[in-house]
Amino acid sequence: MASPSQITILATTISKSTAILNEYFLSNNLPMPSFDISGPPQILVPFHDKQVAAAYAEVLRATMELHHLILGPTAMLMNTSAMDSVSLQFIYAYDMANAFPINEEATFEQISEKCGLNVIDTRRVLGYAMTNHIFKEIRPGVVAHTAASKLLASDPLLTDYVGIVVEERFQAAAHTVEAVQKFGCAKEPNQTGYSIGHRTTKGLYEELSSHPSRSKRFANAMSAFTSRNELSYLFESYDWSSLESATIVDVGGGYGPISIGLASNFPALNFIVQDLAGAIADGPAYVPAEILDRISFMAYDMLTPQAVRNIDVIFFRAVFHNWTDHYCVKILRNQIPALKKGSRLLIVEPLLVESGELPWHEERRLR
Repeated sequence: MASPSQITILATTISKSTAILNEYFLSNNLPMPSFDISGPPQILVPFHDKQVAAAYAEVLRATMELHHLILGPTAMLMNTSAMDSVSLQFIYAYDMANAFPINEEATFEQISEKCGLNVIDTRRVLGYAMTNHIFKEIRPGVVAHTAASKLLASDPLLTDYVGIVVEERFQAAAHTVEAVQKFGCAKEPNQTGYSIGHRTTKGLYEELSSHPSRSKRFANAMSAFTSRNELSYLFESYDWSSLESATIVDVGGGYGPISIGLASNFPALNFIVQDLAGAIADGPAYVPAEILDRISFMAYDMLTPQAVRNIDVIFFRAVFHNWTDHYCVKILRNQIPALKKGSRLLIVEPLLVESGELPWHEERRLR
């Protein structure tokens, strides 16, 4: 008897793993994944439930692997396209998601008139987006929302994240090879595809600080990214209770989603969230009333000496991966004046591991 082919092995893996996820959703009374506007905005699986987490990872890995196998290497390479970002950039720039109410429908002509984009390009952009389940054509010429387009119409933080991807990162990605060819292993923040693509002599953070609306959008985007990630691992992987009533300075903390989460789980702790002025401007508005007295916000540029003194705990999360070694050392040295006997420095950073040590989707995201 012939051995099963790789595609049938993958199909079996998908079937078995999907059954585990299906049972998890049912037994926990959770909504099933759906492209419909009633579908859940995010699929969260508990990382501490090893079977469910493994099934989730296997479904993502096996479906992508099967997709690539069935395409074959030629089609896989030729199907690589920037059009995903281009169509999303049009949708963002012309605010197409808000062209008609979420529970209603509209013709391409109506969307075109509302958005100010000619009807030919409106059809092209939305037609491509529909292949990614962003909007759907419910009958010829008539468009309705899906779960994804509903989010773009109803979740301003997520929409700002999309804005960062298609307007800030997209330009950077297009010029990254050029930057490496020009600068080699970059040492300065402005020796990047971002600076070339945005025609500036400044690095990312300096450039954003010169444009308040873009700076606010970036802060919103980072808040959206952090708040939608599973944070229980952070709360459980360190003995925060041992800090008792310490004050934690959250450097580069944006609107403070991490501090808010920690304050909600550890009622004795106090927090000072530091970031550039534009990044923290709206921070207090996101703090729940019951912990507002334990979280404050302070404008601070980490490339300058720390302004607070006698700090109990200095906390950096997902900061240093954005800087070269020279600047990482500078940022850390800038904290020295703030230290006292017994001060602690806590650093949480995403680190790459050997290939294959993480689930496929996690390794891909990190890389």
